[in-house]
Amino acid sequence: MFCVFYTVDGCIARIVVPEGKTVNGEFYGNEVLPNVFKKFKEIRNRKTVQNVMLHHDNALPHKHQLVKRLLQQEQVNLLPHPPYSPDLSPCDFFLFPRLKKELAGRSYNEVNSLARGIQAVVDSIPKEDYYKSFEDWKRRLKICIEVQGNYFEGLV
Repeated sequence: MFCVFYTVDGCIARIVVPEGKTVNGEFYGNEVLPNVFKKFKEIRNRKTVQNVMLHHDNALPHKHQLVKRLLQQEQVNLLPHPPYSPDLSPCDFFLFPRLKKELAGRSYNEVNSLARGIQAVVDSIPKEDYYKSFEDWKRRLKICIEVQGNYFEGLV
């Protein structure tokens, strides 16, 4: 399993989850987010992640108290996400389908090989496509409001 984070500029972090490890609140708060914040600081040449906006879906690890405290401590703004709305998660409608398409039919004998394959795919996605995914996200949010939160995947 991998945790992938991206901005309008492209992928900023790809974290390999150790085999047999579950991504729970502790792992997410102690391992994943600190790595993401470190990468973000390096890429953006910043000393803090203060005032960064982060989007989480409603997965349990994202709502864990440790994660909430870390986000508050780092002064990271969390963008709201409606209850069960996979059609509003950019990873679900943009990144994951792209990864599945590009990696389909290939086999990987070890996690590091798969990690390199994923990295190659995310690196090959043009910056404009990452930007467009956020524009598409805004459009999808607007549609969600217009249909009063009802399922709308067929409308996009």
